[in-house]
Amino acid sequence: MKRDLGNFTRGSQLIEHFGFMFAAGLKGPLIIALIVMCWLTWWTVSEGMSDHEVYLAWMHVYGVGYRFMEFDPRHDVAVKTAWGRTVTFPISLLDVYPPVLRACSNLWPTSFARRAGWYWVSPCRTRWCKCSSATPAFRR
Repeated sequence: MKRDLGNFTRGSQLIEHFGFMFAAGLKGPLIIALIVMCWLTWWTVSEGMSDHEVYLAWMHVYGVGYRFMEFDPRHDVAVKTAWGRTVTFPISLLDVYPPVLRACSNLWPTSFARRAGWYWVSPCRTRWCKCSSATPAFRR
């Protein structure tokens, strides 16, 4: 089996050219889609959660990253409460701290369920509505 798609025998340069041109053409729309998806996620989370809940969700992300890098689990972290005070405890306890658990349980439905609804359900609903208006069989 040949390893080099770039050698100019039997039309393999066309395969290489097609692949490079496809990747070059796909890069722009993917970057734009990623930017729009990040903005919509930020917007849904900022609309659906309070600032303190977003802060606690970011603290959870910080704790997960800290554990992933396998740093000292006894490292103390100061977490702000809803009343403005701070609580200091080891970073390994962020997973069991109730306000952080509530914030994370609010984060996933807020961001992903709404986003999934916007991206997938809305176009399908629009398509179904067009179909239902065109044919009476779909009007149930």
